[in-house]
Amino acid sequence: DNNIFTGTIPACLGNITYLIDLQLSSNDLEGTIPDQLGDLHQLRYLRLANNNLTGQLPPNCAYLESLLWLDISNNPFNHTLEGLCRPVFMLPNLMYLNLANTSTHGSLIYSSFWNDDIFGAGGYVFPNLIHLDMHHNLLEGSLPRIISWWSRIIDIDISNNRWEGALPDSIQQFPEVDVSLNPGLYDSDG
Repeated sequence: DNNIFTGTIPACLGNITYLIDLQLSSNDLEGTIPDQLGDLHQLRYLRLANNNLTGQLPPNCAYLESLLWLDISNNPFNHTLEGLCRPVFMLPNLMYLNLANTSTHGSLIYSSFWNDDIFGAGGYVFPNLIHLDMHHNLLEGSLPRIISWWSRIIDIDISNNRWEGALPDSIQQFPEVDVSLNPGLYDSDG
């Protein structure tokens, strides 16, 4: 972190097969995340926050089955949630996901989170997530009831977006919830 690195993330980092923790946050890195990072099968922590990264998570990230922590916040990815994160949707061990201030846009639609063709029958995304931060993005529409599928989440921050409509009752299951600065949201109880 804070090494004043510039340029792109070197693809050769994918050759360090026993790498467990990759921290490249708070630098001046730009461009896309190289697909070769998906070759880091032992990687548990990937921190790329506070750079100028664009594009999306590369398809090979679907093979990061040891990944526990993913922080790509404060980068101008400018993608839908599905477009940005599809490769990591089903990672079995992912517990921490920070997508704050990534210009993620669009709505949370059912097909993004449940698709038998992609995940097989009964498959849904982020099965073991305990922390989700998507604040300060351009996410819009109503909050679907499917967020209740994330039953392990302890902390969820979806503040400062463009959500609207009634808060689903299932939002109360999360111990820590921030839905502030979403003027179109209202509590269904009045």
